[in-house]
Amino acid sequence: YMIGAYTYDVQSPFIILTNTFFQNAFSGMLEWEKSMREDFLPLIQVSHPKEISYGTVNGPFEDALVSNVDVRVLKNDKSEIILLYAFADKDTLVITTTETALKFILDRLLTVRTIQ
Repeated sequence: YMIGAYTYDVQSPFIILTNTFFQNAFSGMLEWEKSMREDFLPLIQVSHPKEISYGTVNGPFEDALVSNVDVRVLKNDKSEIILLYAFADKDTLVITTTETALKFILDRLLTVRTIQ
């Protein structure tokens, strides 16, 4: 795993995780979506300081496409993306708080794999 921050034009913490069984990881992420906002609230507040805890109430994640990769996004009441995750490949999961950071990370991960 890797924990870091993308800080070029926005402040956005990120987490990169690896897994060994995509089917379990994917279904586990869908299940985790129920509590993910609360679990990652401290990271969300780095990029979106006005976000506060709403208890156990979470909006649903939505499907999106970023850098030709399927992404799951969570939006706040103002329809701003506050958390998103994507599988860069079947073994690598990226979780971050802004679309800009996710694009950069996915581009870097996919470029490295293409060159190798």
